[in-house]
Amino acid sequence: MLFATYGAPAPQKSSNPLVIILGVCGGCVLLVVIGVVVMGVIGVNAFKGVTGGIVTMTKTMPEFLGDLKSHNYSGAASLVDPSAQSNLSESKIKAMEESVEKKLGKLESYPRQFSSQSQNTMTTPGSGGGKATMVEYVYTYPLTYEKGTATATFKFLLDASGAQGGDFSKMKLSGKVTDFKLQPDSQ
Repeated sequence: MLFATYGAPAPQKSSNPLVIILGVCGGCVLLVVIGVVVMGVIGVNAFKGVTGGIVTMTKTMPEFLGDLKSHNYSGAASLVDPSAQSNLSESKIKAMEESVEKKLGKLESYPRQFSSQSQNTMTTPGSGGGKATMVEYVYTYPLTYEKGTATATFKFLLDASGAQGGDFSKMKLSGKVTDFKLQPDSQ
């Protein structure tokens, strides 16, 4: 009579171990995906200044050479980093180009892409365990003049001194020229 009033008890649900394992694994995968997305956002923000500087660098060099070819020395000087303008002024750029043109004639062509690149790391004494405080990027271009060839060397400086302690968002790379040399190739 007891069953008539309350009805039969509901059958007990069986827990499938496969469903439990897949549920736990799915939760772990979701946590990993969230972690990767968060780390990606942090990484992008940390290197935004550096990547912007690298993009600017790749545009600066051909533009600088174009200004040399057209004798637009003020345009070339505008592509120099403010920290280097006293050493690489419009008049110094003009003097370099005129010196090479005197020997080799007019600049005829240059490639759109650099021919070589290198990197020099500099540390400042007492910078905390010999960590890099400056990184210098060096790019060379072969130039073709009427009577021969020359090599243009660009240098760009990455200031990593603010990145001590792992804060890479404080790295600075303007993408503007910090040093430039123009020399005829030996013939």
